[in-house]
Amino acid sequence: MGYSEISLDVAYRLLNTGPVVMVCTVSQERKYDVAPIAWACPANKEPAQVLLGIGQEHKTFLNIEETRVFVAGVPHISQVEMIKAAGSVSGGKVDKFAHCGIESVQGEKVDARIPLGMIGFVECQVKQIFDTGELALVVGEAVYAAADPAAFDGQRLLSETAAGKTVHHLGNKVFVSTGDEIFR
Repeated sequence: MGYSEISLDVAYRLLNTGPVVMVCTVSQERKYDVAPIAWACPANKEPAQVLLGIGQEHKTFLNIEETRVFVAGVPHISQVEMIKAAGSVSGGKVDKFAHCGIESVQGEKVDARIPLGMIGFVECQVKQIFDTGELALVVGEAVYAAADPAAFDGQRLLSETAAGKTVHHLGNKVFVSTGDEIFR
């Protein structure tokens, strides 16, 4: 098999196929925000932790830095237009919930608004923030989590079902979802 060299500025896209998360935050002034983040993954199993890669100049990061809490919501593939809309404007300039027409519910243990229709969400308390330059790596410890039982059976995401179709960002406003076949 022959390989073709690819540009290093897009090399991360080979690895970045986990689900997009909608990171929900609030400022100290109680202004709510939501932003799609493609760089998210589990950071630990016990205690459950979430790792986010966020630009340090983004309102989402500034809110997290101020309040030390966030929610990582996993959107359904039917919410791609919401993801695009929320990602196209700054939470520092507009109320994204109002501007994008995003209906929401209040978090259980974290003060944040969570878009309706998420497959599930994890509410987190910040444990550590790593400064890597333009990007910050935020590690949050889960304090509450909930999921649609049609999409998550208590043990795993049911990505082979219609309810479990997550959104994966491939770059350049291109998104894909999971397939229907499970390999065991």
